[in-house]
Amino acid sequence: MKKIVILSVILLLSINGLKTFAIPTYSDDIPQDYIKEVKGLIKYDKTREYTDNIPESNSVKIYSPKKISNKLGSKKINGIYMIVYKLNVNDKIKFIVAEDVQKNGQLYIKKGTEVTGIVRTIEPGLLAYYPPGIIEISYFSTKDINGNIVNLYGKIKEEGKETGIFQFVMPYIPSLSPSIKKNKIYTIYYK
Repeated sequence: MKKIVILSVILLLSINGLKTFAIPTYSDDIPQDYIKEVKGLIKYDKTREYTDNIPESNSVKIYSPKKISNKLGSKKINGIYMIVYKLNVNDKIKFIVAEDVQKNGQLYIKKGTEVTGIVRTIEPGLLAYYPPGIIEISYFSTKDINGNIVNLYGKIKEEGKETGIFQFVMPYIPSLSPSIKKNKIYTIYYK
C-alpha cells in the first residue's frame, strides 16, 4: 500500500509539472513575422569554438558584469503575448575584458573593453530525468586599441544542476538553472 501511495504522489507531481509547461501553440496563433525571424536566424559553423594550437600567451580573460540566465517571461509579438524564454539562440551577450592583453610586448586589447559573444545553445532541461539545462556562448569579438575588430576563439559552457525526478522545478530555483555568473572569469583566445 505504501508503494502505491508513493508512486501515485510521484505520478501526480510529474503530471502537474508537465501541465505547467505544456502550453499548446498552433501555427495560426504565431505571427508570420516571428516565424520569418526564427527561420532567418544566422547559422554558424563551430571553427571559432576550438582553441587547439593556440598558445596560452594568447589568452584573454573576460567576465560578465551581470548574471545571465534563461528565465521564463512574456513577450508581445504583433499584439499577442507569448510565454518565451528571455534568452534565445543567436542573442548577443556582453562581456568585459578583465585585464590588459599584450601582443608582441605591446598593449593589444585594453582592460575594460567590451566583448560580444553569441548564444549558441540554450536548453532549459525542465522534465524529470532529462539532462540539466545548458548555456553555451561562443563567436566572441572585440576591438583592439586601434579600433580594429578582433575575432576571439573558445566557448563558455555552463550546465545546471542534476535534480532527477524534480527536474521540472528548475525554473523556480535560480541556483539550479544554468547561468553565467556575475564577475566570474572565463578564458578565451586571440590568434
